[in-house]
Amino acid sequence: MSNSAVATIEEVEEVEAAAAEEALKSHLATLPTISARIRYLRHEVGMQRGEVAKLLNVRYQHVRNVELQLLKRVQ
Repeated sequence: MSNSAVATIEEVEEVEAAAAEEALKSHLATLPTISARIRYLRHEVGMQRGEVAKLLNVRYQHVRNVELQLLKRVQ
C-alpha cells in the first residue's frame, strides 16, 4: 500500500469522525437540559464522565451528581 492510499484512508476517517461529531452536537441541541445531555452521553453513547464534562463544559462533579440523582430515583 502506498503512502497516498494511507493518507486517503485517514482523510476519510477524519471526515466520518467530523460528521459523527456534528450529528451528535445537533442531537444534543434538541435535548432540553444539561442533565438530559449528560444522561444521553453517559448511557446512550457510552462516554466516560470526564469526556462528558469536557464536551459540555461542566465540572466532572456535576456529571457524577446527575448520575447519582438518577440512581436515587430508580431505587
